[in-house]
Formats: sequence, C-alpha cells, structure tokens
Amino acid sequence: MTPGFMAVIVMVAYASLAFELTILHVPSVASSRNIWVREPAVEAAYSPIWRTVFGLSRSTKVALFIPVLVVWGVYLYPSIALLGGGDPLGDQLFATTRATNAAAAVLIIAGRAITLGSVLTLRGCSSWADRGLSTEGLFRYSRNPGLVGMYAFVAGLWLTAPSLTMVCGIGVYVIHMHFKVRMEEDYLGNTIGEAYQAYQRRTRRYLP
Repeated sequence: MTPGFMAVIVMVAYASLAFELTILHVPSVASSRNIWVREPAVEAAYSPIWRTVFGLSRSTKVALFIPVLVVWGVYLYPSIALLGGGDPLGDQLFATTRATNAAAAVLIIAGRAITLGSVLTLRGCSSWADRGLSTEGLFRYSRNPGLVGMYAFVAGLWLTAPSLTMVCGIGVYVIHMHFKVRMEEDYLGNTIGEAYQAYQRRTRRYLP
C-alpha cells in the first residue's frame, strides 16, 4: 500500500474516532472529568484506596492530565508524519514498506471495527449496571473489547510512522488506560456485587 492510500485510511479512521467521541460517546465513571469534579454519588461507590484519587489536590489533578496530552500526541503524530511526508522527530526506527503498511491497515481497520462494535453494544444497555454485565457480542470474550480495539488501532498507527518517541507515548497510554480500567472495575464490583465478580472470573480483562 502506498503512503497516499495509507493517509486516506488513517484520515477515515480519525473521522470514525471523532464520530465515536462526539456522537456515540459512552461516559466512564473513571473519566478525568469525574475525578476532577468529584461527584459525590460516583466517589462514594469506590473503595477507600481509590477514593484517595478524588481527594488529590488541584495541582496534582492537573498533573494527571499530562498522560491525556501524551495520548493525544500519540494519536496525532502519524497524521503529521503522513501528511508532512516524513518523520518530524527524526527517530523513526525502520523504513515503512508495503508489508508494514498492509499490516498497519489491517490493525487500524480491525481496531476501529472492534471498538465501534463494543460501543454500539454498550449504548444498547440502559444503565451502568447493565454495561458492566454486558455479555453480548465481543463482551463474551473480553471485559474491555473497546480498549483492545483502541490498542490495535494505535499499533496500526505506529506502523505507519514507527517513531521511538511514539513507542514511549504508547507505553504511557497503556499504563494510563489500565489505571482507569482498574478504577472502573472497583466501581462496578462495589455497585453490582457478586454478579459482576462472577463475570470477572469467567471473562478476561483484555484478550481471551
């Protein structure tokens, strides 16, 4: 696949991501907004160890937004590299080929399809309790298929512009999202109870 064709795939994938975040968005109880605003009903449902996150100082919470900025940088870098016709940071690990572009296209398309499918499943649920126990479709195999799809997507983006800096950014992204997943699991375990814990035991967090 040519760089021009890859640029089209990446731009369409970005458009689908924008559509997901603006039109199909499913809010998380572990969102940065909830941590910042400290909604009492949400905060009270967490175990004491996680409630400490909500009680952090404003300056510390501002620092927690740094990983979010890194995440956006990770997602935007490939478009800058593709549209700019080169490697702006000068730390590309290897030259892209037709084979790496083909692998990137598969990961990007599959990743977006997996995430959008999981989002549509969650939007069909009426409450957070239902969402936590959703076992339809991809949720039969993973408790977080949407995030698995995002990881595949970002891996595909990296293959289009294999920057060393972007590898570090992806590491921050994975750690940041795993932290949010653990927070959400605590919330759902406390609010739903044994039914959610049984779901945890029979379904893996990420890959089956």
